[in-house]
Amino acid sequence: MKQFLFIRRPSEGYTIPVSSFSHAEYTSDTTITLYFEGSKTGKNSTVAVVLTVTSGKATDVINSISSQVANSSATVFKYDDINDTFFTKNVTGITSITTSMEDVVTPIYPAITITDESSDTTCFPLFVTAATGDLSLKTGSNLAFNSSTGELTVDGVITAKTIHSLRCTFFDDMGTTKHYLPIGAPPNEQTSDGNSYSDWLCPCNIVVKSVIVKLPSVTSGSGNLTVSVEKTEINTTPGSTPTSVESETLAIADTDDNHVAYFNFDNAAVEVGANLQIGIQSDSDLSGSANWYTQVIMEMDWSTRYTGSSSVKDS
Repeated sequence: MKQFLFIRRPSEGYTIPVSSFSHAEYTSDTTITLYFEGSKTGKNSTVAVVLTVTSGKATDVINSISSQVANSSATVFKYDDINDTFFTKNVTGITSITTSMEDVVTPIYPAITITDESSDTTCFPLFVTAATGDLSLKTGSNLAFNSSTGELTVDGVITAKTIHSLRCTFFDDMGTTKHYLPIGAPPNEQTSDGNSYSDWLCPCNIVVKSVIVKLPSVTSGSGNLTVSVEKTEINTTPGSTPTSVESETLAIADTDDNHVAYFNFDNAAVEVGANLQIGIQSDSDLSGSANWYTQVIMEMDWSTRYTGSSSVKDS
């Protein structure tokens, strides 16, 4: 068996099989590091030997050692720092020899083949009790999946962000007057906010994602239609000092009869306990009296809802 022999000092010598040589690495202009991989007491180990080399010859030494490992017929590659005898030209000394070890980890659960299954009516999803680590797989009888129908049964409360829509259809000749969508109690749109028709109390943090509006059957004019998300903070009288959150404007043509205007918002966020209002206004008269079919799409974060004992909230 071919071996490296490193003698750094009288009390420090190592023999390492050439077969465990991993690679050589340029450390600096005057040093290189040899890496050897192996195992010790059930653990993976890496031995790093730092050799001092003639200035400017580090790359040459790496090439030489790599060639010697592959081609030399010698059985011992000796590097003796006591007697200044080195198997490879331009090596001048041994700076350090260090060993590091890591646990050998054997997977508790080996890889298994997964196939599509859509007939079992009662299945139990697997889970673990922490985000990382060597953990046991578990199931819960209160969490079941029907692979035949795709139905997931959860006995408890799901706390998550969910998507909801509010129907806000109304009938009116809007003209150029700003109206507020009847998000509280359709179909009674209003030209001012702060009432039970136009205001909606947020039960949790919400984000208005979009508003879609079915344009009238007879669009008699052209103009810019603006939908604006507004809010009245908690501790503030509804309708007194609404805050503009975000608005979007679309150009409407007189040929857009029965088209759908889609207003997409970047981050129209309103906090739990605040009142939400959504305004709609055109800068020109688009139609006479007409039905305005409107849907508000919002994301609701139920993890932010009020919980705990009954109390009066001011935030």
